Amino acid sequence: MLKYLELSILGFLAALTPGPDSLFVLKNGLRGNFKNALFAALGILVGNLVYLSLVYFGLTSLAKNPYFLALVSFFGGVYLLYLAILSLREKGKIKVEFENKESINYKNTFIKALLINLSNPKAILFFSSVLVPFLKKNIKVSLLFLYIGISFAFFTVALLSTKIKSFIEKEIFFKIINKVVGILFLIFSYKLFLQTYEAIKQILS
Repeated sequence: MLKYLELSILGFLAALTPGPDSLFVLKNGLRGNFKNALFAALGILVGNLVYLSLVYFGLTSLAKNPYFLALVSFFGGVYLLYLAILSLREKGKIKVEFENKESINYKNTFIKALLINLSNPKAILFFSSVLVPFLKKNIKVSLLFLYIGISFAFFTVALLSTKIKSFIEKEIFFKIINKVVGILFLIFSYKLFLQTYEAIKQILS
């Protein structure tokens, strides 16, 4: 159970990392309209659900293949190491555009958020990398806990962006998140390299 909670926490922290998805929710929330931020979060979460579904159908059939585990673990470790370096070097500066409109089209907000999320196919590699250590466990439960963490993060951003604007706009918030996520990604990258080593040993044995 503790491992699943770690996965959920990872999803939560990763989703809070400044990027197109979180900044889009933040921008819409800073308009002062929680409903608009909520629709943005829902659009992104639907996109994540699509990617997680693709990961689920692609990974479960290969869960016991040492060649697959070695390949994905290695490239997943490299990718997470790359993300860790970016997070640790990120200064946390963000740019938010304020838009004043009398009427907001929530449907368009949802569609834009969905397209922003789906335009990043690297999400599949990220999800695959994170889930590799959990392949021998219950993959459905792993996906659920990861999705819960991601969902909670975006709903948190949506709420904070409209209720605590003065806090969420401070760069220190994003600096702290970047450092925590960077360290967490380093740990997971190390675990994936260990998984690669074990899979190679299994292949050679």
